[in-house]
Amino acid sequence: MSITPDAKVVAAIGTANIVGLCHINKVPVYLFANSLKFSFHPSSSQRIHTKTVSTSQDDMKYMLTTHSHDIVDLKLVDHLVTEDGKVEKPYMEKYVR
Repeated sequence: MSITPDAKVVAAIGTANIVGLCHINKVPVYLFANSLKFSFHPSSSQRIHTKTVSTSQDDMKYMLTTHSHDIVDLKLVDHLVTEDGKVEKPYMEKYVR
């Protein structure tokens, strides 16, 4: 996991789905991260590998693209907790910059 200065969280694949489900069901999202997880590079320069393969199923052919990581907007995180304690929501984006 990495938190980038453009207020994005680069996380394990599937994280974006979980965050989306939490928001739909009004479950708060907590992000626990120590300062070693804060990156100096924006999300666009993170090394997220993409793999595209030709797939077919039931006589239908399509291209399937998968990514090695998800990118989640920090605005979707309700609670950020670091070794300094809880960072209040209005200060989250300022904290990562």
